[in-house]
Amino acid sequence: MIDTDKGISADITFLIESGNNDTCQLQTEASVDIPVFLQPMIKAPLTQAMEKAMGSLKLIIERS
Repeated sequence: MIDTDKGISADITFLIESGNNDTCQLQTEASVDIPVFLQPMIKAPLTQAMEKAMGSLKLIIERS
């Protein structure tokens, strides 16, 4: 859970499941509580941040 002094909160969940033959499945879910008028400004940067986080997590998983 992430909270800011602007009254915006976010909940980000990562689910990593082991698969067969050294594979795994990565799922992520984000829930952000922001005012409606801010949504168009927040959506693209949040999507980019989530994709970057998933890419970094994927590299860490592949190295282990």
